[in-house]
Amino acid sequence: MNLGEKNAAKRLRLLPVLLTALLVICVLALLWFGRFQRQIEMPVQMAEKMTRQSSEMDKAVGRSFTRGRIVTGRFVAARDNGTADVTIRIFGPRGQGKLYEWAQETNGSWQICSLLFRPDNGSQEIFIVPDESSHCERE
Repeated sequence: MNLGEKNAAKRLRLLPVLLTALLVICVLALLWFGRFQRQIEMPVQMAEKMTRQSSEMDKAVGRSFTRGRIVTGRFVAARDNGTADVTIRIFGPRGQGKLYEWAQETNGSWQICSLLFRPDNGSQEIFIVPDESSHCERE
């Protein structure tokens, strides 16, 4: 066996190890992502409900809007206390954009501290829940 064939054989033996490592990383990433989506479900549902109740949002996107499947952001929790800073994509018959939510959990109960809609078309932002009106504390 010459040197080129030996190198090719080594690479071929390494391929299953690399593929297995890649598969493990993908599975761990999916588990982490699924956990994040479950943890933020309650504040996201609250934001969606408040958004549907807003007359300004009805004018901007319509009440029959849909929410994007993937919510992004940050979630920090310790037992029954936590905070969520998330971005939620919404699509409606009159427009689309992003909801920016800041929510806090105290003793297992969630409260929306701030909820802002920023339309994709660049028009005026809508404060559904201004952070000045909440009794939330910044970390």
